[in-house]
Amino acid sequence: MHPIQVKTQDELGVMSGSLNAMYDSNKDVISNIAEHATDIDEASTKLRSATTEFIRELCRDQEEYRRSQQCDDDDQCCDRGSQCFYRRSALMSIF
Repeated sequence: MHPIQVKTQDELGVMSGSLNAMYDSNKDVISNIAEHATDIDEASTKLRSATTEFIRELCRDQEEYRRSQQCDDDDQCCDRGSQCFYRRSALMSIF
């Protein structure tokens, strides 16, 4: 959009100048939103990657614990009933 040409100082000229200023301000706001949206998207991708890796490590640890306890139950493996470790499918269903 091209700026409105202001040639007068009357009410229409002042209004045209205000509209031009508003347009420039809105253009800057939209540009900042787009820039920050890209930053948020990149941070979200990194967070998802880190969370996925954490879940994989947690599942490996749980499988090792399960094997060491020789658990028979597929849904959960409990150490003397106090601490339960749930199957990989339950954790991965979160994501």
